Amino acid sequence: MTLSEMITTLVERLRRARERREAIQTLKTYDDALLRDLGITRDEIEDYVDGLAGPQAGRRHDPTGTVVPFARPARPIQPYARALN
Repeated sequence: MTLSEMITTLVERLRRARERREAIQTLKTYDDALLRDLGITRDEIEDYVDGLAGPQAGRRHDPTGTVVPFARPARPIQPYARALN
């Protein structure tokens, strides 16, 4: 592995870790009713972001490796809109 590949890998891992933290923080701001609409409980937030819990468990990453933290709620709310930008 070249130095360039190692740096690229490190940057990608840091980006994914940041996206994961942001998704978890966003979900923690949601009330229990909205989390229930997403099919999870507050205790399952981290597993949900990692694709291990919720109605689409195991289908949380798209082919490019981008973390897709959660499904879109039926009614958009302000914190969710900020997380998408």
